[in-house]
Amino acid sequence: MGNRDYSTFLQAIRKKYNFDFVSIALVVQRPRPLLSWISASGNQNQYYHDIVLESGKGIAGNTYQDKRGILINSVQEELSGMDLVETPIILAENLASLLALPLWKEDQVEGVLMMAFRTPSKFSKACYEKIVHEIAVEELGLELYPEPYEAVRDFRLSGDYRSVPIYELARYPVMKAREEERQRIARDLHDSVVQNVLGVQMLLRSLKYKNSEKEREEVLVQADSWLNNIQNELRGISHGLRPNSLDDFGITAALNSHFRLIEEGYHVTVDFLQNTANIRYNKDIETVFYRICQEATMNACKYGEVDVIHVSLYDAGDTLTLEVTDYGAGFDTDHPEIRGGGQGMKSMADWARTIDGEFRVISSPGRGTKVHLSAPIHDREDGR
Repeated sequence: MGNRDYSTFLQAIRKKYNFDFVSIALVVQRPRPLLSWISASGNQNQYYHDIVLESGKGIAGNTYQDKRGILINSVQEELSGMDLVETPIILAENLASLLALPLWKEDQVEGVLMMAFRTPSKFSKACYEKIVHEIAVEELGLELYPEPYEAVRDFRLSGDYRSVPIYELARYPVMKAREEERQRIARDLHDSVVQNVLGVQMLLRSLKYKNSEKEREEVLVQADSWLNNIQNELRGISHGLRPNSLDDFGITAALNSHFRLIEEGYHVTVDFLQNTANIRYNKDIETVFYRICQEATMNACKYGEVDVIHVSLYDAGDTLTLEVTDYGAGFDTDHPEIRGGGQGMKSMADWARTIDGEFRVISSPGRGTKVHLSAPIHDREDGR
């Protein structure tokens, strides 16, 4: 059956029962079962296509594993933050209540039908029984075996969601990386900008206690200096997020600008080899390559005890490759906490996954560090 047939079937259900969102997931791989949401009606975006779930993971995976329906009347009241992490379809479609039912073929579950609202909505026993007895899935080559209303369970985590991969969601690493970025920005603002703003505030409040013009002028000069520092710090934070040069001139120019900053600030030399001048890539590629190069070079400056950092950026036609190499202190990759908690490496790996990139770090104590990133090039703006 084609996606058009599924779409027609789902649209009919959504309109008949006034659901906001209806979707069907099918088993797309065996013997290790993987389920994918293959079609939907009422979707706000196309993210559901990227969700692939193992048995026991997410709404579809739990329904498949337990061979029973799942009923959630209020996502806000019934699910915690960790539950939401394990239910990407709820996040992707901003769902507030749902009913998920197993779809059978002969003696095994072949898929899951989910019906949902974007506002909390009580699925009463009468409503449930009406739905499960009226929906005809035979046209899909599947069967729906209605179970008693009392047998439909609420959603529960199947264990520590971090212990095994819960799903493969192409955009999930982006969400996680952005959350880490927001936390970093908050720390930067608190540790520098906020403290300096408080300092300026205290200086200006002290003016009322200054008796002479000279004393007041000294306070204003100091306050002006602090405000200049705040401006520079905000500029630095903004540049770290996405420098103007990346939007205006591309990855090569942006990296050259970044290298000038760290050469001045850390008194190191950056040896930059590239064949990407005047080539523009899509925004995601440029952003991820910039952020990973930025993180890798800053780590070399802060922890590597180096004088020279070697950077190469090579366009091989269908693949873009970045390598950042130093011959400094190095570290034990099995115990990255010695380099600031290891969050930097984790963030780089998360960013790489968002562009289907291959990321690895090679290092050992006393023998330097090499950071490697390569990713497929889907389009460029140089005419090639």
